[in-house]
Amino acid sequence: MREWSKPQKQSPAALGIIAVRFLRESLTVAMPLLVASLLGRVGDKPDHIGWLILLMTFLLLLVSVLRYYFFRFQVENGQLVVCSGILDKQKITIPLEKVQAVHFEQHFLNTLTRTTKVTIDSPGTTKMEVSIDALGLQDAEALRGILLQGRKDGLQAASGGPEPLLSLTGAELLKVGLTANHLKAFVLLAGFVFVQMRDFGELFGVEADGFWESMNVDFDPTWQIIAVSLALVVGISMLASVVRTMLQYHDLRVFVGGSGITVSSGFLRKKQQALPKRKMQLVRWHSNLLQRWVGIRLFEMRAAGGQEAKGLHIQFPTLSSEQADRLIAMYIPDRPSASALPRTIHPSYAQRKILVQHLPVTLLAGVIAYQWIGWYALILLAYLAYQSVTSFLFQRNFRYWSGVDGLECCESTWGRHVSLFKWEKLQHAVLQQNIFQEKRGLATVHFETAGGVLEIPYVSIEEARGLVDYALFRTESEPLSWN
Repeated sequence: MREWSKPQKQSPAALGIIAVRFLRESLTVAMPLLVASLLGRVGDKPDHIGWLILLMTFLLLLVSVLRYYFFRFQVENGQLVVCSGILDKQKITIPLEKVQAVHFEQHFLNTLTRTTKVTIDSPGTTKMEVSIDALGLQDAEALRGILLQGRKDGLQAASGGPEPLLSLTGAELLKVGLTANHLKAFVLLAGFVFVQMRDFGELFGVEADGFWESMNVDFDPTWQIIAVSLALVVGISMLASVVRTMLQYHDLRVFVGGSGITVSSGFLRKKQQALPKRKMQLVRWHSNLLQRWVGIRLFEMRAAGGQEAKGLHIQFPTLSSEQADRLIAMYIPDRPSASALPRTIHPSYAQRKILVQHLPVTLLAGVIAYQWIGWYALILLAYLAYQSVTSFLFQRNFRYWSGVDGLECCESTWGRHVSLFKWEKLQHAVLQQNIFQEKRGLATVHFETAGGVLEIPYVSIEEARGLVDYALFRTESEPLSWN
């Protein structure tokens, strides 16, 4: 067992992991040069390629050894101290009470060497504060126990013991993948393919923009071609969504304890994330239209830093209301929607959004489009109609509940998005009014936590002031801190 009060090195496996990462970063820069050299585009001296590879290999080994040697970490005087850097020395000090969460991540090399990557979050940063490339599994769990100040957080369940609250079979994974956001998957895939085409086009001297013209092919689109193209787009998008879901949530296991939650999943990259209950700032779950029909909810547990900070939120799907209820009860036993009456927002929300936002955009785009396509620009009225419907649906379905222990908000158009936080986690409450709201006696309230913002638009000014006053009262009377 290591003495954590003394400076510690990473596992020797970190040498290989550092080398692989440095090689990947180097190849990203050098690959176009190497490929062009092999194709004879950079001089006629192939010997230079061999020397270049030897030089890169030497630098790779040297930098990897130096990074490994100069990386040290220890726990002393209630603080985690990490020293790193070759020429530019860096020292990071994190008080243990500020440690937000500790996550494990296993890549291929970690799995082969029976080690894990350890990443440590703390509030006030927009990225992972500390990352340890390789530690033995037992050492990693011991370190996490110390950093989380001896709390179990359900970690014992990951190595045996109680059954997980949630695990997915292959059929359930397929169900989650088929109901995912296929449009998002297609956009990501299309963006990747487009970037790669342009890169290889520049490398081989082919203009991507004029590729089809250079093929000199007569292309006459018919409804059959359009139908087949749409079918291919839908099929590829669904396949991409299913593959991404399988890779992300393979062997998903969720353990819930009295003091926190532990989630492990992944196929090529195994991740185990643990978040203490006291560090949870905001709980959210959402479902698109298909997911609502089949009872799937995508849960997200947020810690300080919110969604923008990588690793400071844990996300996973649930497939039953019983699982969802247990997760919510772990965070807040007395759910606001179970004890308080629902409240709505003013109907003028939808009218204002259409007149001030969507109508001007449609008119401006229509005038510009008319110069190019004539009266076909009227098709933009479909955009206005769609946005009008979604605005009215949002206003009609919006609900919020102000309970004794927290606030819950439900937004719904086609899908559903629910946010929930406890009053003790509130950092800031803001009441805002524009000119229109001031004339109508309305206001918008923003509740800011360390994990994100919750907005309640277009409520009466009396109701808004009551919400803010009660929120500040509960925050000031609550002895617990938000971090």
